Amino acid sequence: MLIRTLIFAAASIVGTHSFAASSDAPLAQEIGKTRPLIVIAASAADPVLVKLKTSLSEPDNQRAFAERDIILFTVIDGHGQRDGRDMSVAASKALIEELRLRPGPLPSVILVGKDGGKKLERHGSIALNELFGIIDAMPMRQDEMGRDPAGSPDSKRD
Repeated sequence: MLIRTLIFAAASIVGTHSFAASSDAPLAQEIGKTRPLIVIAASAADPVLVKLKTSLSEPDNQRAFAERDIILFTVIDGHGQRDGRDMSVAASKALIEELRLRPGPLPSVILVGKDGGKKLERHGSIALNELFGIIDAMPMRQDEMGRDPAGSPDSKRD
């Protein structure tokens, strides 16, 4: 009986630690749900960030963003936001750590796929049409659109 109690207690502690760690890992929470687009800039006035936000104010771009399950993360001077909402200091730090960024000039634009893998890392801007094209060429996106990567109709898999 004592052994079962110890095993249960150990499993509870490990489970709790694992949950706590994942709650501070913003990208891990997005796996299988969204395609995070992360923009890291020195200031909110960064031209790349301003241009992206201006483009996203257009209804067609908002619709295309939503259709592709893209969620925007921004990190400005170490402070993160997810979809315009402030993140905790711990979550902001975890986001930076999850990205394993290479040193380089700011701004940085990073696209993460639904599988959690980095699909694009660029120092500088990206046009939304280019971003949408990169995403639309992904096999998972092709499945979502109901066709194979070559663009021909394909029967949906179960």
